[in-house]
Amino acid sequence: MFGGAGGAFAVEEFKRGSVGTMPGSTLPDMFVRVWNHFQAGDEDAANLEMRRHAPLIQMLAQGQGFAGLGIQAHHG
Repeated sequence: MFGGAGGAFAVEEFKRGSVGTMPGSTLPDMFVRVWNHFQAGDEDAANLEMRRHAPLIQMLAQGQGFAGLGIQAHHG
């Protein structure tokens, strides 16, 4: 089972048995780190990584159109 919502609730989904999330292509490296922390039993580090990126995740989930594409391009 995979979670959705742009990955905004990834750690909570993992705690409930999800084996992945569908965040889109914006922050795959960050979600890999969250998953790796969670799998290693370090939920605090997973949550910290999520909190660091929460504003960007929330903004992208709102659908910013061309502005969102610019943000994604700037992030890398």
